[in-house]
Amino acid sequence: MELHHNTYKALLFPFFAIFFGTLTLHLLSRYAPFVPYTVMVMLLGMAFDALLDLVYAGNLDPETYGSLKTSTDMWANIDGHVLLYAFLPALLFGDAMTLNIHSFRQCFSQCLLLACPGVFLGTGLTGLAAMYILPYDWDPFFCLCFGSILAATDPVAVVSMLKEVGASQRLTMQITGEALMNDGTAMVLFNLFWAMYNKNKGYLYNDFGSMVKFFCRMSIAGPILGYFLGYISYRWMALATRRHVETDIIVQTSITLFTAYLSFFLGESECFVSGVLCCVTSACVLADKCWPVVNDHHSLENVWHAIEYFGNSVLFFLAGVITHRSITSHEDGGISAEVDFTASDYGYVLLFYMVMTGIRSLMILLFYPLLTRMGGGTNPKDAAFVVWAGLRGAVGLALAQLVLQSGGDQRAGKQLLFVVAGLALLTLIVQGTTCGPLLAKWGMLGIPTVKEAMLEKVFVHLCIQRLILS
Repeated sequence: MELHHNTYKALLFPFFAIFFGTLTLHLLSRYAPFVPYTVMVMLLGMAFDALLDLVYAGNLDPETYGSLKTSTDMWANIDGHVLLYAFLPALLFGDAMTLNIHSFRQCFSQCLLLACPGVFLGTGLTGLAAMYILPYDWDPFFCLCFGSILAATDPVAVVSMLKEVGASQRLTMQITGEALMNDGTAMVLFNLFWAMYNKNKGYLYNDFGSMVKFFCRMSIAGPILGYFLGYISYRWMALATRRHVETDIIVQTSITLFTAYLSFFLGESECFVSGVLCCVTSACVLADKCWPVVNDHHSLENVWHAIEYFGNSVLFFLAGVITHRSITSHEDGGISAEVDFTASDYGYVLLFYMVMTGIRSLMILLFYPLLTRMGGGTNPKDAAFVVWAGLRGAVGLALAQLVLQSGGDQRAGKQLLFVVAGLALLTLIVQGTTCGPLLAKWGMLGIPTVKEAMLEKVFVHLCIQRLILS
């Protein structure tokens, strides 16, 4: 039987990524538990793509590629929208649904300060720095798009790192809450500045009034829609509470899964509001209300842990492939404007990494007097670690992919992807690998999630034994 297309080969890459991820997790847990999993998977993705380049060196005919090379090329050129829609809802929803709402309410004002004024400040300063430091002669609105991509910390990378290093509950909640919220704000700003950059293509957001209206619709209507969808999901889960009936357990798990994706899709694509804020808000509603009616906490948590693990494995392995191709002269025929990056370009990325870290330090320093008086307060060590935990990762790469695939100035798009990929790689390698030792040195480590769950089980067992003996 002759096949006239090979799109089915796209199925190979994600399972290959999960295979490598599982092997990495197995080895790291035994021999190098101090190495962050996501960092290693991203580096493996880069090494894997470099190996493919060596194997197929000089062969530019896709018809003669093996299945693995073909599948990798399909994923490396994946549409940025598909990447966001496929991975972001599950990863955001899973983290937000398991938030300790009581702790989150305590630090909500701090998170809001960093996620709104902080992202505005970071976007503006990063855009200005790109305009005057980088040698690419970008349009001012294009620089602001670049600034919005880098202004927010990546929730996927940050939450993964915090879970692995075992940061204290209060610090984890502050950093996680900021990452979940500022990602939504940054994507709203990205959409706004991208529309203004493309104003000659029919976009109307080129005056102050339309900008304010756009931002309010995206940032206010999104959480409202998310609350509505989250409450409906909670009420449905409350109708399926037969604890010993497997069907009701499946129903509750399914409700959380489709709520994650439908909230993001309806918000982003159909209602034209922030899909990120809609998804996170619906998850927070369930985190606040659903757990008393959940039939099997462990089953639901295990399902979401598995979803997050699979998503992180594929996403960061793919991020490694995209990063390798963006910072090297990889030829795939997909982009018409070829850009040769020299040693000076790599030097500018390193320089901008220091500038970006300085901008985040300035932001935290300016807001420090307010942060000490809001929520649970903060101290100099916490503030310094918040600066250092400002990782960038796969979400920024997906937005950079959108810019590159827009069909506009592809030379500028390649330059932007090159810088974003280089900065994401530096934050993950430098900051991601040193966060754990830094917390340990400063005496700021809490109990890791796994150990905390084990201690809780031991405590419950001892209480039961005491009741039996008495």
